[in-house]
Amino acid sequence: MRERLGRECVYVPSCRLAVYLSLRRWCAPGGTVLMSPVNDDVMVFVVLAAGLRPVMAPMPPRDGNIDIRAVPESTWRSVGAVLTTNVYGMPDDVDELRTRCDRMGIPLLEDAVHAIGTTVGDRPIGTFGTAAWGSPSPIPPARVDRCVHFVRPWCRTRRGFVYSGP
Repeated sequence: MRERLGRECVYVPSCRLAVYLSLRRWCAPGGTVLMSPVNDDVMVFVVLAAGLRPVMAPMPPRDGNIDIRAVPESTWRSVGAVLTTNVYGMPDDVDELRTRCDRMGIPLLEDAVHAIGTTVGDRPIGTFGTAAWGSPSPIPPARVDRCVHFVRPWCRTRRGFVYSGP
């Protein structure tokens, strides 16, 4: 995965754990997470378990992803992170989400589970977010671990992962 994505990767036993770890690392306690209502219902509970509040984004009927232009400005100003789902391999407008998140100073967290192998332009899904996770395990012959990958370098310590780069 590291070679494919060009990012540091950490293997974890489940994508739910990857989501939880990412939310705990990049979101302020008690914050809000903008996400599509079309998602695995467990994702809402993972957001809640991380001590955060899910905010359901409007979505266009064509793909179930976040309708960026329909999210009110007041919502953009109040969310602490965006969780993009890339439902069934149909990616969100990740370029615009990345731009919006950068402008707001909030993390873009990228669920690439349904989109392994999907690209936007020449970049694979899983390379746009502050953190991303994916797993080919729904494909029966590909029984491999899930992984969470990061934009910045990280190092492993006895207490977890610590930022180690500029």
